[in-house]
Amino acid sequence: MAGIITYDFDSVGDRLPALRSHEQTFDDPVKINLNPSTPLKLSNNKSDLFVMNTDLGDAIADNLKNLLLTNRGERVMEPDFGANLKSILSEFGTAGFEGEVMTRIKTSVAKYLPYVSLQQMKLEKIPSLRSSGLVIIQIEIMYGIAKANLSNQQMTVTLNTIA
Repeated sequence: MAGIITYDFDSVGDRLPALRSHEQTFDDPVKINLNPSTPLKLSNNKSDLFVMNTDLGDAIADNLKNLLLTNRGERVMEPDFGANLKSILSEFGTAGFEGEVMTRIKTSVAKYLPYVSLQQMKLEKIPSLRSSGLVIIQIEIMYGIAKANLSNQQMTVTLNTIA
């Protein structure tokens, strides 16, 4: 059979060939856009409309913050989404308030962010003018994400309502 040539791999050698310019890899990690950072801001990057979270810890913190600040019925097509905390803020200082806040947070996190492990919560009432009628509560949450090897994460959200 004419035209068929057989080659022996023993004649090639043992060293790796030099990469051609189009084959070379770069050591820069590829940044993956996970979700838009909130509050939404326009991006200076021409390939993105909004500033995006590219770090997993930042993306999860953003998701948790949005879950805590959302009341049920506010998210389109997701009527149960949210911790529904604003409706009970005026009850601050009453018996069982802290337990109710923790239950609402724990229940919503278990449903929508099951990979988040809640650890501690601190509540603080922020002083406001009595005449304003505002109730301002600051909630600090300590949490971890085992699957992402993130521990001792912390976030603070501030909620307010008219009493």
